[in-house]
Amino acid sequence: MKKRNDKLLISLFKNYITFVIILASIFFLAYTYLGYKMSKSMENRGAPVLDLLHGKYDDYSKLNEDVLVKLEGFIEVLDSKRNVIHRMGKIPEDKTLKDSYSEYELLQTISMCDEDERYFVLVDTVEEDTDFKTILIRVPEDKVSLAINIFSVPYSLGKPLFKLYIKVISIALVFFIISIVAYSIWTAKKFKKPLSKIDNALGKVIEGDYEEKLVLDGEKEFIVISDTINYLIDKLKASREENKKLEESKTRMLIDLSHDIKTPITTIRGFSAALYENLIEEEEQKKRYYKTIYNKSEKVGELVDDLFEFVKLESVQYKVKLEVVDICEFLRQLIAEYFDEISEREFELVVNIPEIVIELKIDKRLFKRVISNLIDNSLKYNPPGTRLKIELRDLGRSIVIEVSDNGVGIPDEIKDSLFDPFVRGDSSRKSDGGSGLGLSITKKIVENHNGEISIVKRNNDDKTIFYIRMNKY
Repeated sequence: MKKRNDKLLISLFKNYITFVIILASIFFLAYTYLGYKMSKSMENRGAPVLDLLHGKYDDYSKLNEDVLVKLEGFIEVLDSKRNVIHRMGKIPEDKTLKDSYSEYELLQTISMCDEDERYFVLVDTVEEDTDFKTILIRVPEDKVSLAINIFSVPYSLGKPLFKLYIKVISIALVFFIISIVAYSIWTAKKFKKPLSKIDNALGKVIEGDYEEKLVLDGEKEFIVISDTINYLIDKLKASREENKKLEESKTRMLIDLSHDIKTPITTIRGFSAALYENLIEEEEQKKRYYKTIYNKSEKVGELVDDLFEFVKLESVQYKVKLEVVDICEFLRQLIAEYFDEISEREFELVVNIPEIVIELKIDKRLFKRVISNLIDNSLKYNPPGTRLKIELRDLGRSIVIEVSDNGVGIPDEIKDSLFDPFVRGDSSRKSDGGSGLGLSITKKIVENHNGEISIVKRNNDDKTIFYIRMNKY
């Protein structure tokens, strides 16, 4: 199950990573394109600031001084002899300005070789009345450089770059939204079909139809879910069949119980009525009636005791009282109690129990009943001369006890239901055939000891072999 869950998580994770990569690619391409376009806009030697001032001006007097003030920069206009003829912008109070520039000073200013210079200097020339004017544009370095800090530039100055920035980001957002919508539609289509199949399958299960399996072809992410649902359907189907079988068993048990109680009760009622009304005069016949009444009441008591034991063992609250015993010695003592009865019935007894100590945790009272029920069944249903064999084998971490005989065997038609309540080994409904709960009680006791009991078949003379496996620890 864990591996199935891992496959589902991996598949969903791959889809998510793919989606994230697509979104990251969109923003990466947008960022790259934006950087490229801004770099292109600043490649011109004509100084980016001039372009930001809406291009080159032939009349420098018309330049927007407010923009320069916001930018904390200023302009100096020099004539052909390098004399300063005009200044505008935000003139710094702490800066000593020249009235004229030598060729060397102008070159030094343009090349920004002055260590005290805090301004980025841009240069342009304007032809005016056959005279060339030189325009020096000084902008603080923190405001403009070869890569302009667009967020620190006033909007009126950085308008073209702002427009480019907004354009690129807008396009990126459009592609981002388109990607989300496309991914949502794709995901919806991918999930809609299998979810619809799952809904239909669960609807049929609710209606009690467990025959149709859920098939999700092509949807790898849902293979795990389909397998899990199919497993659940199989379990529910098995549970329904088990409940049906249990209900049938309970019904049969009640019918058999009423039959097994009614028969002796009827006999007791008839015989006691005859005795009460003095209809029986012969003393020997009276004794037979009394004995019959006693035997029938014993049978009813036995049936009630077995039924009580069976119900008690069925309860989940019932706990066996375990204690450590030498299972070999325990079996030898139990078998010794049957020597007289076995001899009386002319049975051949074969015992194969190792002469070692094998410790096992059991409830002595209950486990004695397990072995006794199996021996009693063999003695009850088989003719004289039958060989009864009791064997114990040590398998290391577990032991095996086998109670077998070469008698009449068990009819094939009841082997599968032999451990069900009120099933008898002679397959008949005789009132003297026992309570019909013996093997059911035996199975419950073994299971409450975390063991298992079954009927096995081997190619030998034994017709009936009861196989009990118990763990040592």
